[in-house]
Amino acid sequence: MTSLFLGLKFLFIPNSKAGVSKIRQKLAVDHGAQICSAFGETSTTHVLVDTKVVLTANTEALIRTLKKLGLRDIAKTNVPVVGQEWLVQCVSKSELLPTANYTIDLARPSAKKRKVSSLRKAESRPIVDTTLEPGEKVLDSPNQTSVDVLNEMAEQHRINGEAYKVKAYRNAIDTLQRVSTPVTSYSQAIQLEGVGPAIAKKIEEISRTHHLRQLDVSKGSRHTQLMKLFKGIYGVGTVIAKKWIDEGMTSLDDIKNRTDLTDAQRLGLQYYDEWNERIPRSECTIHAEYVQYMLNRVDPLIEATIGGSYRRGAKTCGDIDFIVTKPDATMEALQADMDNLIDTIKQAGYLQCILHHHVKNKLLTGCSLPPLWNKKVDGQGEEWGKCRRVDFLLVPWKELGAAMIYFTGDDEFNKKLRYRAQKHGMVLNGTGLYKIVRDGSKERHELVESFDEKKIMSLLNVKWHEPEQRNTGVFDIAWNG
Repeated sequence: MTSLFLGLKFLFIPNSKAGVSKIRQKLAVDHGAQICSAFGETSTTHVLVDTKVVLTANTEALIRTLKKLGLRDIAKTNVPVVGQEWLVQCVSKSELLPTANYTIDLARPSAKKRKVSSLRKAESRPIVDTTLEPGEKVLDSPNQTSVDVLNEMAEQHRINGEAYKVKAYRNAIDTLQRVSTPVTSYSQAIQLEGVGPAIAKKIEEISRTHHLRQLDVSKGSRHTQLMKLFKGIYGVGTVIAKKWIDEGMTSLDDIKNRTDLTDAQRLGLQYYDEWNERIPRSECTIHAEYVQYMLNRVDPLIEATIGGSYRRGAKTCGDIDFIVTKPDATMEALQADMDNLIDTIKQAGYLQCILHHHVKNKLLTGCSLPPLWNKKVDGQGEEWGKCRRVDFLLVPWKELGAAMIYFTGDDEFNKKLRYRAQKHGMVLNGTGLYKIVRDGSKERHELVESFDEKKIMSLLNVKWHEPEQRNTGVFDIAWNG
């Protein structure tokens, strides 16, 4: 694929031809490296260690592995010994990274030290609150600083499109926030489900310094900064952003000159600042009043409610999601009403652009408040408002309760409800709560409830939560047994 590792010779530990090791060896070969079957100082340029396997192995097994590969005294070699994460990061960033940040020390403590270490490890084993389920966390968590910093690291990996790393961090965070005792060392962290050696080291560093050096490096990385910049363009995902970086693009001006942009991406560039700016709650409220005013012209029975973080009481929002419905209306009837609304708000100048209108129940747009309405927003004059991302989600009347839950969130709250539904032999989605009925090898879903938001929660044995109580950090202390 590339010549990134051309001239380099890697020895993998363990030197397996299966599983993750096989995948990583193929990744190295695809980018120009040669694979060594045993260590030789004149030929091997790097020793790549699977930290999850090696650092959790017993000492005797590790010594046997090193001897078998010709590494009888690893401390005497000048060849870099690094975690295989170095390989993955080099490929991800398309550059040969320094090995210093990925160095692995394979030296092991003596048997006497190990015995003391094991005793200390047993005495300080982290206590996980087993009454809490995935998505919940203990009150006044003693590990909140670690959780916050790990969340920031997960966000950096999300920006870079490294989904598997985001998942690894989420799994570790989910466990850590259910631990009721402080986790301050590697030996404690590595015992937690979902926490591997790399994240365990980070937890120890955060506990010791209230800081994480890798987070600073990631935030300052030119690659990460460009990924964030380009992914801020509407319609641009990880693949396209990486492609542009590989082609030498370094600014929005570089992107504007491209001839292969989609219409949506050009709109994303045109409204880049407005669509990446958080919208004050007061402005969202004026949008709600204006949209309802325009809907009344189409049909006074149509209702529009802002969902998402606005309904949960947020002070600012990323965009405005209107849940549109009408008593006893079907999807077909709502689509006809939406066509009329589009004509109405387009003539009024509120509708600036349509981004997507191919899905029958969703309209994605950019909208600006007219001057007389914009001046109602705090600090704004009588001028056209900023173009904001406004989406219209059509919901049949009979599905209103399920849709309100789905489009209000937050994600963790909804995940919790779906988990509860599964425990009760049911399925919950944006159209309703369904009972799973099995007939031999076949399975069907029977509607239990879809209209009443409160009833859906009650059927799941969950206390009623006002929208403001559905934010992560609030909802997890208010569940019924």
